[in-house]
Amino acid sequence: IGQNINQIIKLMKVIETILSIFITAILSLLVCIFLITRLLNVEPFIVLSGSMEPAIPTGSIVLADKNSSDINIGDIIAFNKGDISVTHRVSGIDEDGNFITKGDANETADPAPVAREQVIGKCRFMVPFLGYVASYLRTPAGIAVFIGMIAIYLVITVYQKNKRRKKTKITSCPEMSFFH
Repeated sequence: IGQNINQIIKLMKVIETILSIFITAILSLLVCIFLITRLLNVEPFIVLSGSMEPAIPTGSIVLADKNSSDINIGDIIAFNKGDISVTHRVSGIDEDGNFITKGDANETADPAPVAREQVIGKCRFMVPFLGYVASYLRTPAGIAVFIGMIAIYLVITVYQKNKRRKKTKITSCPEMSFFH
């Protein structure tokens, strides 16, 4: 039985370490994204389709610079198209100054030109596949899993600390020094 308990304790330590790393990474990432978006005036977008592959894989997070006014042919921009945001490359500029856009993986240009007022910003930075994690964490299941991970981490951590405290009390009894 003692060997099984030691294996369980080792497993709990491994789980605690993994959860600690994962929770710290997620929270650090959220703080970084929050700070970067505020300090640099960029807006993050999750790429939901493969229209920009291979340059921007599906599930990537793209940061669009909202201050960019110098948009040229070849730049990747984020723009509003009705209720959705689209990230495509500028393939031309028409006589009215509107942008002709096209996804790199698409055969043809987008059907309607993009007016400057629709442009959110020029894409400056991209993190592949991080959007999958961000999308999942926005769902009720993702929130529940994340909260559950934090709860498990806290339970294991408290258990480990209590176990260490009990072990310390047993091995070093101050009242025993009275008899020396």
